[in-house]
Amino acid sequence: MSDFQLNDTIVALASAAGRSGICVVRVSGPEAIRIAARLLQKPEKLFVALPNTAFHSNFYSSSGELIDDGVVTAYRAPHSFTGEDVVEIAGHGSLAIAEVLITELSTRGARLAEPGEFSRRAFYNGKLQLKDLETINARVDASDSNSLRGSARGIKEKFERLEELYRSLIGLLAEVNADIDFGESDSIRISGLNEKIKQASNSVSYLLAVARTKAANSRAYTVALTGPPNVGKSSLFNALIAYKRSIVSETPGTTRDYLEAFIDLQGHRIKLIDTAGERVAGGEIEREGIALGRSAALEADLVFRLTDPANRSPEISDGVILLHNKCDLDGFQASISVSALTGDGLEKLRDVILRGAKSLDVELSKPVLSLSERGALEMVQTKLVALTGSIPSDPGLLADDLRSTLDVAAPLLGLNISEDALNHIFASMCIGK
Repeated sequence: MSDFQLNDTIVALASAAGRSGICVVRVSGPEAIRIAARLLQKPEKLFVALPNTAFHSNFYSSSGELIDDGVVTAYRAPHSFTGEDVVEIAGHGSLAIAEVLITELSTRGARLAEPGEFSRRAFYNGKLQLKDLETINARVDASDSNSLRGSARGIKEKFERLEELYRSLIGLLAEVNADIDFGESDSIRISGLNEKIKQASNSVSYLLAVARTKAANSRAYTVALTGPPNVGKSSLFNALIAYKRSIVSETPGTTRDYLEAFIDLQGHRIKLIDTAGERVAGGEIEREGIALGRSAALEADLVFRLTDPANRSPEISDGVILLHNKCDLDGFQASISVSALTGDGLEKLRDVILRGAKSLDVELSKPVLSLSERGALEMVQTKLVALTGSIPSDPGLLADDLRSTLDVAAPLLGLNISEDALNHIFASMCIGK
């Protein structure tokens, strides 16, 4: 982003698009106060507003037509999210109102913000660090309260380990530079040098081994209901989601495609899948539906195969759990017996699903790496492994190797390598030159 762009005043919808109680339009930049004031019935109220204060106002178009009324909040630089002057305009939650407000602000001098630009400005202005930006994204993307908590723990661990790695590499570079400046030999003489490099390498190896991909960060725990026709899969599906989503009929083959719905169990987002009854298909459409259901079941975290009084001992494959339905008809009792009709056994079934969902808690708490982050860490690992195999005897060459490793690692923390390395040398090693 150029300096010219950073000096622009930007505008965007800060709330979700669509029908809601309110919509919030955010303006940020050096002209935010002046531009937003031109919408108001009494512009002077915004000019004299104290920082972090809000007031009610009508909003008018450039032609003097009333657009809406709502609340205006003023934030003064540098005490705002972006570090710039910010005005937030909260009107009624209509997409039409939001579009008109943004258009009017744009014609008065603000430009439409680029994706994530408010956060980028906050980062450039020192209001946020890289880990703060990732935390914001994780909060926005969280599908349930469990993934919200888990992602926070994963981000915390990742940046703690990255910061530890960075400090260890900076410390090594500082020692090498001290040896260059004050050493009495042309060969490197630092106690435990090889072991320190190995420890840094092991730290990278651990992070690469335990970290998940970002694509797995927000997935729901998936439960598939499978079995032959008319065992009550659709009835049980409807009972679990507490509304009629799937068609229930005594005619076999009513469900020709798989259906999905989401439920929440103690903060865990669960995706339920109702699959087509497994039988010799009566046509191409039904064959395709059965195949899609099988494919969805293969990718599910938990698969139940339902039985009914006519089929209590089916063959099952590894990983599939028998779920005995319609137990109100024959009184059959086993490890998991339910009646979709009466609701008997549903709480026990929900407990089984919840136990499975909780198994993802540890997974969700693991650090998350993007492909670029993983690639950078693998490059760091390659450099460190090469150093452990053959540490240069020349201190200058070793310093160059460490600097190149830091050059790769630094963007993971959003740090300027050369400046931070120099500051560390002066502050930690008391080298005053």
